[in-house]
Amino acid sequence: MERDVRKLNEGFKRTGSWVTAIVLTLAALPFLWGAGYMTYRSLWFQHAAARAEGTIVEISGGAPALTVEFRTTDGQTRRTESGGSDLNKGYAKGDKLTVFYDAQQPADARLDLWVENWLLPLITAVPGAIILLAMVLIVSTMRSRSPFEKPEFETGGTLVPAEFVRVRISPDFDRAWDTKRAPGDFTLTERNGRWELKHNGKERDPYDPAVQRDLGLCYVVEAKGKDPKTGAERFFESEPLDSNPERLIQGRPISVYVDPKRPDVYRMELPFQKKAAPTKGQASPITKL
Repeated sequence: MERDVRKLNEGFKRTGSWVTAIVLTLAALPFLWGAGYMTYRSLWFQHAAARAEGTIVEISGGAPALTVEFRTTDGQTRRTESGGSDLNKGYAKGDKLTVFYDAQQPADARLDLWVENWLLPLITAVPGAIILLAMVLIVSTMRSRSPFEKPEFETGGTLVPAEFVRVRISPDFDRAWDTKRAPGDFTLTERNGRWELKHNGKERDPYDPAVQRDLGLCYVVEAKGKDPKTGAERFFESEPLDSNPERLIQGRPISVYVDPKRPDVYRMELPFQKKAAPTKGQASPITKL
């Protein structure tokens, strides 16, 4: 069964972009949830918790950790300790700091320091934001192009003299036949140099222009030449053609121009085509019939 490449393109873009978006969103969610929860806690301490003036009673560690003593509204003396940070080097014993604490659970307290309230939410949010940004870039790239699309290559390139191999009949991958093509599946097979077609189990003539229009078929020229870099034999394909060009190119040289920066990208110029009309670039064939 031959499937139209336009449908493959659309299916790849739609399915691939959705799957990518879901997977990357799920990967980002733990970071974003953690950052959101820690931000909420910091805001709660600053705007809803009780506060008291505390005194630094101890400084320890190479990256100083501050131990602060404070008195709650009910007269209890409590202590809380900050994390170690070089930002604490400017403090000395006896310095005053505001302490936020939960009036119901005074042991749940933190200092009025930026590093204590905002460093962890920021560090946690960064990976989530990076993953979401990557998701946007990947999804936008997938929707703009797909692996079934052919890159453009209209001028220049390294000339590769090629020899005619055959003309094959193929679905026209460059046209939107999905609204015109007759319903059902069809297969194309080559036997003794002639192409045979079966559509919905019935034999049809693939060389009949009416059948070709009905099923969206075209002619493709295949040629072979030597890779300009490796010297290995390589096969090339033309753009879709509306008529059989075999009698026009038998025994005549075919020019193929390979993009030196993208060796898999090329364009074929057939002898009967006008030089002034550039053709699209071809990519190395994905499949062969």
